[in-house]
Formats: sequence, C-alpha cells, structure tokens
Amino acid sequence: ALACLTAILWGAPACKGEGGSQIAFVSARGGDLDVMLMNPDGSGQQALTQSEGWDGDFAWAPDGKKVAYRAGRGELRVVDIGSGESELLWASPVEGTSVRPLDWCGRSQSLLIWLSYMTERTVRLAILPESGGMPRTVVTGSIDDLAYGGNGQLSPDGTLIVGDMRKDNNVDIYVWNVETGKETRVTDHQAEDAYPFWSPDGKHIVFMSYRANTY
Repeated sequence: ALACLTAILWGAPACKGEGGSQIAFVSARGGDLDVMLMNPDGSGQQALTQSEGWDGDFAWAPDGKKVAYRAGRGELRVVDIGSGESELLWASPVEGTSVRPLDWCGRSQSLLIWLSYMTERTVRLAILPESGGMPRTVVTGSIDDLAYGGNGQLSPDGTLIVGDMRKDNNVDIYVWNVETGKETRVTDHQAEDAYPFWSPDGKHIVFMSYRANTY
C-alpha cells in the first residue's frame, strides 16, 4: 500500500493490472532505469521493459493490460503486460524534446502527455490519441510556470485536465478544458498548492498544499 501511495502522490498511478492486482514502479537495479512489476505483497518482481537506456515515467492503460512509458527522452512506447512486447507510439521530431505519459483515459481513448522543449524552455500539456498520431497542445507555459506540470491528470470523462501552474510567483491548482483550452483557477492561496488528482467520480480534486508549512 505504501508503494502505491508514494507513486500516486508523485505522479505515477502505480496500482493497476486486472483487478488492481499489480504494482508498476521504476528501478535501476538492472544497471539502468526500467519499468518493473510486482504483486501487492512485493513478490513476483520482474522487469517489464529491458531496453538499453532510460525507461520510466509510465501510465497504465485503463484496462490494466498495457503500460505507456517514456523510452530515452523523446519516445513514447507501449508495452503489453501479457506478452512483454512493446511498440512505438510516438517519437518527437524535435531534438532535445523530453516527453512523459501522465495519464491514459479510456473514455476519450487518449493519453495526456507532458512535453518539454529545452531549447525554447517551454513545457506543454498535450493530448495524444491512443492509436498514435500527432499530439494536440492544450496548455503551454515556460519551464518555470509549469514547474510541477508533470503531474497533470485527465478527468474520468476525458474532458478536463487538472494540473498546477506558477503565476505571480506562486503555484496554484488549475483546470483546463481539453477541447477549448479554457483555463479555470481552482485555488488562490499564498501557500503553494500542487500535485492535484481527480476523485474517481470527477466531482472533487485532491491536492497537496504547504498551507500548514509542510506538505
């Protein structure tokens, strides 16, 4: 349970598999970073990805049968839990781009991804169809504005994105409409509010705050 909670708080919904029976995590025990699987009791640990280089920043498919993950810096790949076979979902044509899968919504059949363009020092939250294609940008900001932007999440119906953004030297929670990009500020407090997540019914947002001088 602790492994699941830690992963959820820092942006990776770890528990899934069929019936929530497996936990995914990232480990460098094999010499470089790979996505690993284990049972809730810690048994059955195995490498899900084994390619050379960085494999991490993953998102579970809604049915728990696949995992999307970052390979290297600019590739998104999808691996089948049963067969272990992976396929390329998207690769950035721009050198120096870093990409992360943040969430995978079954209802909208799309992924929310985080794109960082180091040469421009910009970050984007974009929607990528689960069948592949080109990402569609919804939110754009500087690397400093979207300092915690790697923690965005799609609403259960896939119509909204919740995330955090720095404005006026403070971090607060925002919601963006996937289709229009319309922005709604959810919190407005002098303390930092960050790492938001939707409730399963999409009616509430849980987030971390520094209002008590501690997260």
